[in-house]
Amino acid sequence: MKSLFLTACLAVSMAHAQTDCILASGYSPSSFQTQNILAFAKNVQMLSQGSLRIDVQSGGSLVKLPDIPQAVKEGKVAAGETILINLVADMPIAGAKAIPLTYNQTTTRIAEKLGACPVSVAMADVNQALASGKVDAMITSAVTDVDNRV
Repeated sequence: MKSLFLTACLAVSMAHAQTDCILASGYSPSSFQTQNILAFAKNVQMLSQGSLRIDVQSGGSLVKLPDIPQAVKEGKVAAGETILINLVADMPIAGAKAIPLTYNQTTTRIAEKLGACPVSVAMADVNQALASGKVDAMITSAVTDVDNRV
């Protein structure tokens, strides 16, 4: 009888076990992208009645934006948010989203024709790079620029 009770208790505790997942994002905590992910995480926790909790790590605090797909592949994080251009190696069609506003061959050529030396900087690091003089200008979408207060 004791083992039956113990088995029943174990089954009940397993049914109510909480799963925690880490989701990495390279976007700042105040960005609309992160705010959407936080709302998603809250809804998942509510709809799963607390059995699934998503811990959003934003601003590149855990993994930098360009490294998120690899971190997910390697199991360093359960999930991640990145920009499509970071998926081109595995999914070439993802490069179509980058024309012409994200760091890619097109923007590299534009920068070089303007006499610039193109570099890729995660959005979370752009303001600091501009302030320190490591970056003089950037090519991005208006939404990204406004959202990040560049």
